Amino acid sequence: MKKTTAIMIICTILVGCPSPDESPATISITNSNVSVISGTTYQFNADKPAAWSVSSTVPEDAGFIDADGLYTAAALPTLSDDKVTVTVTAALKEDTSRTDTLDFTVEKRYYKVADIGVGNAYLVCLNDKIYCNGTGANGEELYCFDGTSFYEVANVDDNAGTSSSPEYLTVFNGNIYFRATVSGDSELYCYNGINASIVEDIWVGDSSYPSNFCVYNSRLYFKARKDNSSDYELWYYDGTNPCVEIDIRTGTSGSGPTYMYVWNGKMYFQASVSNGKELWYHDGTTQAEIYDLDPDVDDSSPSSFCGFGSYLYFTAKDEFSNYEVWRYDGSTTPFEEFEVYSSVDPGYPKSYVPYNGNLYLSGRSTATDYELHYHDGTTNPIQKAFDVNPSGDGEVYVLGVYKDKLYFLGNNGSSGQELFSWDETELVLYDIIPGGSDSIPGNLIECNGKLYFTIYATNKDLYVFNDY
Repeated sequence: MKKTTAIMIICTILVGCPSPDESPATISITNSNVSVISGTTYQFNADKPAAWSVSSTVPEDAGFIDADGLYTAAALPTLSDDKVTVTVTAALKEDTSRTDTLDFTVEKRYYKVADIGVGNAYLVCLNDKIYCNGTGANGEELYCFDGTSFYEVANVDDNAGTSSSPEYLTVFNGNIYFRATVSGDSELYCYNGINASIVEDIWVGDSSYPSNFCVYNSRLYFKARKDNSSDYELWYYDGTNPCVEIDIRTGTSGSGPTYMYVWNGKMYFQASVSNGKELWYHDGTTQAEIYDLDPDVDDSSPSSFCGFGSYLYFTAKDEFSNYEVWRYDGSTTPFEEFEVYSSVDPGYPKSYVPYNGNLYLSGRSTATDYELHYHDGTTNPIQKAFDVNPSGDGEVYVLGVYKDKLYFLGNNGSSGQELFSWDETELVLYDIIPGGSDSIPGNLIECNGKLYFTIYATNKDLYVFNDY
């Protein structure tokens, strides 16, 4: 019976005993073998053999060779650029003259791909490309990052140096819809992959200021005004016919619909009529207020909607003026309220993100400390996950999920506002701007298998993140 050597954990990979005429090892190496030592210095993780992939025809007893003739991989060079090509050599244990080499590219864990130059960025992914507002010779216009280059795709107002300032970018029917300002008139525009054009001048002679875009029931819904400066109402566009207004509040005051969110076959949003800002729904045909959480004319101001399990979760103010977590099962009223901080002080919850069977959110742990919390979807109280900053304000804002990890903005007290990840076991800091300065990451979006985000520091930049 042929004996094979087991994989050694410490900087060694072995795969058996060779016969004299066997060819050198064939090795497949991926970036999962790379980690940061400090700053931009990277090393080969030979102590993680499970990450290596070896073909079924490799000679037995082959390994990786280091300077001492053993079976480890040498340290990678310092990355002065965003990417570097590294050659790894494999050799037979009994005959180090029989070698095979493999070149592979290592990327930094995160790096800047573009200087977008705008503080309030809007990112969407379409056809494996990132589209966003950015600045250049023509002012603030519509830009694209295709994985290699960052370039302007539409000068909406056709004037050099005069910004159209695209906002609220939303993908609908394979196109990108947004608000743009041309000659002082802010209206609804569409980019079809070739050029950008106005969809409709909703308020002729003035700005309709469309915003809060939401795709529902094969329509693009949004808030806009027409004929009156304060009469903001719910509108929709079906991609072909003229835009249609849904007049929730008759008269000239407007219902001001915001935070549109689709859940369980309906679109939910905040709107205001005679009893203040409350929770409403629209089912494609009709719309109605669901429940007055803060009676009389006070606003409950529902926001931060998020579907989790069998409930719609959101933030709202109760009759005691406390902003807390609420949930709605789609039929039963009144709703259930969950305290984040205490029964007498508001928890100000925000940024709900489902992850690994729990609903994560930011909320106050003390009067001035925002930390990471979670709810398990039952009737149990909301729990604090941990203290990002045990001695002060964690400044937590949950951003999203990527490759089985939860990402959020936080401040541990020494790093400044930076990017963190959490897998319910390990908390990891990605100190994008070292030295305690804030990078303020936001706008997380996955596109073509990678995670993109913006930083709102001195420079407003677009970054890419590699999860090895």
